[in-house]
Amino acid sequence: MEAQILFHTKHMLGEGPTWDSENERFMWVDIVGKTLQSYDVKANHVHKWSFSEYVTTVVPINKEEVVLAMHNGVYIFNLISEELTPLANPIKNLNIRFNDGKCDANGRLWVGTMEVHGSANEGALYCVFPDGSVKEKVVPVTISNGIAWNTTNDMMYYIDTPTKKVAAYDFNVQTSKVAFRDYVVAIPDGQGAPDGMTIDEEGMLWVAHYGGWKVSRWDPQTGKQLDEVRVPCSNVTSCTFGGKDLNELFITTARQGLDEEELRKQPHAGGVFRVETKTRGVKAYSFR
Repeated sequence: MEAQILFHTKHMLGEGPTWDSENERFMWVDIVGKTLQSYDVKANHVHKWSFSEYVTTVVPINKEEVVLAMHNGVYIFNLISEELTPLANPIKNLNIRFNDGKCDANGRLWVGTMEVHGSANEGALYCVFPDGSVKEKVVPVTISNGIAWNTTNDMMYYIDTPTKKVAAYDFNVQTSKVAFRDYVVAIPDGQGAPDGMTIDEEGMLWVAHYGGWKVSRWDPQTGKQLDEVRVPCSNVTSCTFGGKDLNELFITTARQGLDEEELRKQPHAGGVFRVETKTRGVKAYSFR
């Protein structure tokens, strides 16, 4: 499969794609550009909000509100009034920032951290509850990234990028307890590093390859690669299923780290891409 350019955005670090099924809109961020974008499919309109610090994760709450992970705090953001309300801030070191995140079936936000320069073992994966309380769940990690749950909600898949693997954790959806089980996917050498991730209705994992020019599809039961989506730029950051039938894969990319020659060869680097798939995704959970 070949991904096609949807928005030629030239993001330095496009990330955090999510599909808001209730409102038929696709949302994503540019971490380094400190912006949030929302594409309203019905209106065929993209709206952009700018902030004074990194914005790393967006998860819908309702039509007017989203939860945002920013440099070192989690906030409720009103899309209409543009009011930013603090929710949680477990980070006391300004050299640590939030990164990728997602909500589980009970509406809790799972969001991880990293040291701003990627120093080893300085990050963690947190669970943020709707009342603003926070629990540390996986520690230490280096670059907390992709996260997904299976359809029966008893398994959580998680990526700490430098491991170049996808880890599986036994998951209790009622208590939020996690327990490491095994590594289920290993990215081969020369194919970049695993970044963001999503899951389809068949339980297969779709992994973005930073530095690898693609999104790959894996069977976590066998550890075998099943398919891939080729992207015409190297730094592929994340992906999510969207569209009315959840059969469109939206893909974010980045320009950071590319020199002038590489950017000349990758004119759409930092853009948002789309491909129609034979497989349907699963609906993303909202924060509640």
